[in-house]
Amino acid sequence: MISVLAAVFLAVPARAEGTLSFRSDVRLEAVAAAEAAAGGRARGFVDPKSDYSREVAARMKPLRDDPAVKYQASLPKAFDFAARCDIADRLSLDLQSTTSYFLPDPTTNLAGGTDKVEAWLAGLRSLSAKADLPGLYAARRAELDALAEPFRKSAEDMKVVARIEAYAGRPVDSDYRVTVSPFFDEERMLDSVWRRPDGTRELHTVVGASAGRRHGSYYFQERFPSALWHQLSHGYWDERVEAARDDLATRTDGRKDPCFGAWEQCVKENLVRAVTARLMEQAGGPRAAKRFLYNGDEDLYPLMPRLIERLKEYEANRDKYPTLDAFLPRLFDVFPRKDAR
Repeated sequence: MISVLAAVFLAVPARAEGTLSFRSDVRLEAVAAAEAAAGGRARGFVDPKSDYSREVAARMKPLRDDPAVKYQASLPKAFDFAARCDIADRLSLDLQSTTSYFLPDPTTNLAGGTDKVEAWLAGLRSLSAKADLPGLYAARRAELDALAEPFRKSAEDMKVVARIEAYAGRPVDSDYRVTVSPFFDEERMLDSVWRRPDGTRELHTVVGASAGRRHGSYYFQERFPSALWHQLSHGYWDERVEAARDDLATRTDGRKDPCFGAWEQCVKENLVRAVTARLMEQAGGPRAAKRFLYNGDEDLYPLMPRLIERLKEYEANRDKYPTLDAFLPRLFDVFPRKDAR
């Protein structure tokens, strides 16, 4: 007999196969152009000093005193370049608000509220039209898309999709976009996970085109693949964690405060981190997995060693557990019941 919890996971319907794409994005380039007009001092923004960035600067120079630029400069510093990109990623290609995805409350709050964000968006649309940023993007798109090639090659060389599909026991069913911008800080990544009405996820990561310049092969063999596996794991298993909400509410990791503000999110992060660590070891060996796991935030995951050992049990018993979905009840048992402590 299967457990009640396993039956819950099996009831989650199968989805169509997903995609993994690498490209530039006209919306983020518009946000970058607006920041260039404002002086380029926002956290997360860099000037690559390229022909393209100089052309952007030339187009935006006449607009430095535009009311939209001044309004953007008046917003809190916390509403930085990455936060603005996070908002723009939820818009239509012509920078209009959409009904598909709500504006994320945490990011909206950085600007001072929804009204502030909407006013900023109106200004961004105005600047885009005045400088003909869509026309500039269309003319430069081929070279901007080419900046994503090292990232696509990293995913291909490291067999990112093939490895996680083999580990999960089923195909990727999320659509995952990796956006590369020359203006995005190479030391940062911007990740988002959106839930569609059918329960599947749309995943997105923004990276700077110069990322990897300082760290060479380490970046493309470890840092970047682990980021992809982390996000793809959210696409695979966030819905399964949500389906087990009632059972997980009776469990704990022993921490006084949830590691990510909410216990359910904490479980998600523990799960994807453990899976990513196992994939890192398969791809790069034990040292690569150790570098991934021990990066200064280990105190957020006190049960990680036990989760890793439990996943090794899964790997040794794939005949019994053809998919990780089938094994999740065993994995969740690592978190003890609150009344058993």
